[in-house]
Amino acid sequence: IAVRQGKAELAESSDEPAAPHTEAMFFGLRPMTDQVTFVIDISGSMSTGWGTTGHTRYVEAVEQMMRFLQAAGEQTRFNVILFSDEPVRSSKKLVPATTRNLSRARRSLLDREPDGGTHLRPALHQALRLDEGRLDLTKLEADTIVVLCDGETAEGARWVRPLLAGIADEAQVRIHCVLIGTRGDGTLEALAEGTGGDFVRIGG
Repeated sequence: IAVRQGKAELAESSDEPAAPHTEAMFFGLRPMTDQVTFVIDISGSMSTGWGTTGHTRYVEAVEQMMRFLQAAGEQTRFNVILFSDEPVRSSKKLVPATTRNLSRARRSLLDREPDGGTHLRPALHQALRLDEGRLDLTKLEADTIVVLCDGETAEGARWVRPLLAGIADEAQVRIHCVLIGTRGDGTLEALAEGTGGDFVRIGG
């Protein structure tokens, strides 16, 4: 069972091996969850090369997400929302991280090319299942959202705190954030801080 915002306690340790999903990592983050939505930047700047790998930031994000979900195991359910000018959601509901579902997701995601702007807010509204700014707990499945972005967002950060002030306690969703590069605008930091999530900044 996923643990939300410290409202439920983690089970005490035992002699049994830890569940596989506790070892799963995404750019150094270790989200403790089995119900997760990934919100991934696919704006034009994500076509920038990733180190000496020969592939792009976007491809690296997809591959690291796939490795995380493989390590998390089939008990984990996931969804993916890509954002640029408009958000694109991989499925209406969370789906199990089975080999078949991961293969389908990877193929579909890698068929897309980075393009457009960096409009994060609509994608986050989708991830939180907001309807005209109102929270619908009957539709919200994920207890964890992982956001990856590689620069300043189109909206800036001013909307984050008012949004979280209105829904954070009720939603009980933790948002972890990864910023690639140095050109952030404070949005990711505010999302993580406002929900008790982690924020990491990486090169690439």
